[in-house]
Amino acid sequence: MPLVNHVLFPVDFSERSAAIAPAVSSWVNHFQAKLTVLHAYEWALDGVEDDWSGQAIAQIEARCQARLDAFLPADLPKADRRLVRGKPAHAIATTAREIGADLVMLPTRGETRFRQLLLGSTTASVLHDATCAVWTSAHVESLAVPTGCRSIVCAVDLHDGCAAVLRAARQLAESWKARLAVVHEVIGVDPRFETAISDRAHSWLIRDAQERYPEIARQAGIPQDLEIVEELRLGLGLAKAAQQHQADLLVIGRGAIHTTFGRLWEHTREIVRLSPCPVISV
Repeated sequence: MPLVNHVLFPVDFSERSAAIAPAVSSWVNHFQAKLTVLHAYEWALDGVEDDWSGQAIAQIEARCQARLDAFLPADLPKADRRLVRGKPAHAIATTAREIGADLVMLPTRGETRFRQLLLGSTTASVLHDATCAVWTSAHVESLAVPTGCRSIVCAVDLHDGCAAVLRAARQLAESWKARLAVVHEVIGVDPRFETAISDRAHSWLIRDAQERYPEIARQAGIPQDLEIVEELRLGLGLAKAAQQHQADLLVIGRGAIHTTFGRLWEHTREIVRLSPCPVISV
């Protein structure tokens, strides 16, 4: 991931969108990046559009545009504000490609304990479809969002693309002058099913990671040692590591749908849901 040049900030005028605006401003100002604020709107179900008059549609668009123009004008840097008709997730991914954005910043929604068990469909779809890096806020009840980065945790799975993820984390840490920790998560052995074979397999996974990491770190120019965490549930160990390091950002590899970035990108939604801090997937 190169340093950030163009940020896309999708908004729905909710408290969650307003809450991450200071973080968006911080990233845009820090990298001296362009900013595009996007609102996607829908007004009719398929097959019902003919029931809407041109005047009614124009009024809806005018109201949406007015809200977009007035959205947090004092808190955001100068921005290109775009109004797009369509399903939000598709509009976000498409607009990001059209404008050449290299970072999408959007909130997750965890207002209630039940909603914390889920990741919003828009966020999940953007994580799946976007071809650029995606920053998501922590999936927690609190609206507080870190505006900078003093501590960064990079999660690696030591598969294809791992060196690129490490380089992105290194660049971000250098830019923010942040501490950087590199973490690899190994699924622990469930004591209910522990056997000599499972113990040997588990030991091999740890040993293999320790042997493979130095060369990957060398390629990425990373001096940090590898920390190995173990939990029965993938993502939980990373969340605990982020908490232990008081991380302001968790960096993970998501990759693209047609490339192989290992198991982490397949579990991006779960990692985002469990993380106590914002996650940037590259």
